[in-house]
Parts: sequence; structure tokens; C-alpha cells
Amino acid sequence: MPIRLLKQNYGSRSFNNCFRGIYSLWSVIPRHLSLTFVLPLRGFKTYDMNKQNFSSDNNGAHIQLPVIRQYNPANTQQPNTFYILCKGLNSGKPLTAPTANCFELRCINPSHQASLFWICFALWKTRSYDQHLYGSVIPFIRLSNFKAVLSQTCLRIATNEVKLSKLIAALENVNQIERLTDTKLKLLAALKIAIFRDLLK
Repeated sequence: MPIRLLKQNYGSRSFNNCFRGIYSLWSVIPRHLSLTFVLPLRGFKTYDMNKQNFSSDNNGAHIQLPVIRQYNPANTQQPNTFYILCKGLNSGKPLTAPTANCFELRCINPSHQASLFWICFALWKTRSYDQHLYGSVIPFIRLSNFKAVLSQTCLRIATNEVKLSKLIAALENVNQIERLTDTKLKLLAALKIAIFRDLLK
């Protein structure tokens, strides 16, 4: 009965996809991890790393950096923009919406925005900004230091465009699965409460 109700409320196809939503990451995960995944579901995003997001010079290919500036709420919000928290314990965290203390990153197009968002997310998760934080009470990162870290990282990882595009696609797909799973967990929690109420009648 609970499974039937869940399918009726959320949709049989989406419900079934929840339990099939693990993606084929073997080609982009180091071999020594020995992980195997099933093929991606139909309908989930694929990722296209547009060539204009890369540029070349005598030092080789590198990812084009966005326009990076301190966020000012008085300015008009531009498309293909995301934000970086620059003050507090989570300094360096990428944001989809601006906050009081953040940097603004204006990208070329949606694929450029997605790639840079996940690069910044990886830098934040691996605590790559920690050594550049200032302040003894409330830590913060300076705009110049953030630009330097991002520039060096983009220069280092852009040597293999194919691998980078696959990794970004994997992150996008895993993030989509995570959102779907969160939705289903909330629905399951609500269903559990409904069952408890029926139990106590």
C-alpha cells in the first residue's frame, strides 16, 4: 500500500527512475577506485563543453575566466552569473543567488557557467581557499586571492577538455539525482506520517 500511494502521488515513471538513477562514471573515475555504475537514464542532461569557453596561447589551452567583481546589489543582475561567498566559515562556497558578502562571476554562456561553478565547488569542498583566508574572528577571502586560485586551477585542469567535460557532466547528473532523491525522501517522510496517523486512529 505505501508503495502504491507513493507511485500515485509522484508518478510511476519518476518513482522507478529514482532507484535506477546511478550513472556510468567509469570512464572518468580513476581505475584504482574499482567502481562500476549502470548507464545513465534517458532524459537526464548531457554536457557540452563549448569551444569558446577555452582559449589558447603559447602556454597551451586554458579555460576562459569570467568577469569577477565584488557583488553590488545596485547593479542589474546578468544572465549566466553565479556567486562566491567571500566572508565567513564557508568563504569560497559557490551560490546560485547573491548574498550580502559575495563575489559575482559573469560567464559567457550556460555551459561556461556550469563548468566554472563546479570547479569553484570543488575548490571549496577540498578547502583550497583555506590558506588564503584572513581575519581572526570572521574569516574572509580577498578578491585578488580568489582570482589567483581560480586562474591557476583553470590553467592546470584545462589540458584535457574531454576529461573535464565528462567530469562536469557526471557532476551535473549526480546533482540531478541528488535533487530527485531529496524530493522522494521528503515524500516518503510525509507518507510515513500519514501511516502513523492511520495507525493511531
